[in-house]
Amino acid sequence: MAGNVLEWTTTTIGTKDVWPSKFKYPYDPNDGRENLKLNTRRVARGGTYQRDKDMCRCAFRFADMPEERYSSMGFRIVEIAKS
Repeated sequence: MAGNVLEWTTTTIGTKDVWPSKFKYPYDPNDGRENLKLNTRRVARGGTYQRDKDMCRCAFRFADMPEERYSSMGFRIVEIAKS
């Protein structure tokens, strides 16, 4: 994850403000942070080649509106297995 591009997630920060997120750890998927209907900033994780070394790590988080586009942002395709 680190060094290529930031990866978009479905997690919202709960507000249109950049930081801090209104959602705290530990992670609770039922607290509203995964609500896809909210028009708020979404979290991108990982590092990118366009940032300095302190921001080029798997734990780095960034947030922006989903309609924003950058050459240093991407996404990971996930398939959920049906049981």
